[in-house]
Amino acid sequence: MIGDSFQCEEYKIRAFLKTVKGRDQLGFTQDADCIERWPLVQAHALEEFHMGGFLTQKHQITNVMKNVANALAYIDAHTIDSLLAINVGMLHFHWKTMMLMLDKPKTPWRRLEFSETDLIEPLSSFYSFGNVQSQKIKEIESKTNSSTAFRGARLLLGGRTSDTANVSSNLAQIETTGTDGRPAIHFTVQGEDAVTGIRCARTYLLTSIDNAILPGKYSKRRCEQM
Repeated sequence: MIGDSFQCEEYKIRAFLKTVKGRDQLGFTQDADCIERWPLVQAHALEEFHMGGFLTQKHQITNVMKNVANALAYIDAHTIDSLLAINVGMLHFHWKTMMLMLDKPKTPWRRLEFSETDLIEPLSSFYSFGNVQSQKIKEIESKTNSSTAFRGARLLLGGRTSDTANVSSNLAQIETTGTDGRPAIHFTVQGEDAVTGIRCARTYLLTSIDNAILPGKYSKRRCEQM
């Protein structure tokens, strides 16, 4: 692999290694011998990344599958069916509406004028409406330290995605939130159903992967928006 695609893979590897670095214990849903076959985990042993060897040799790996299964056991089949048939469907509908916002402009340069709040509006309204309806959610938030956990809908563009304290802003537009003030080439989205607490998060590219510009030492040629 050469070119920008290879650079994107390297960026993904470095992000993973940064996440696990300095942590003695790591939890996975499979045993250590299984995860060592994952390409992303195998990258831990590559000399060019200076991580000191295999992931399973440097960290204590715990299979947390039983813990996950125990947590899921509290949800009965009827509840799952209801979530999938109603709540997940509603979240999906508003998520799709949000994505269709990008198709509204007739020209690519008009899309650059979109702000974070413009794009997140369908998911934001969905959460706000559900939160008004659900008194239970308010009671839960009042008993927990909600100041450290983001609740609701959030869309962040370009360089703003690296700060988890950011919230969607009307001043942050696609046109200026990329590297060195250029157009953003990616964005992240978080959506939530306020009634059930079902959440989803995704990262999207605003350009093809071959046109992606990564920060630092990588190519600085200008990308063309799709």
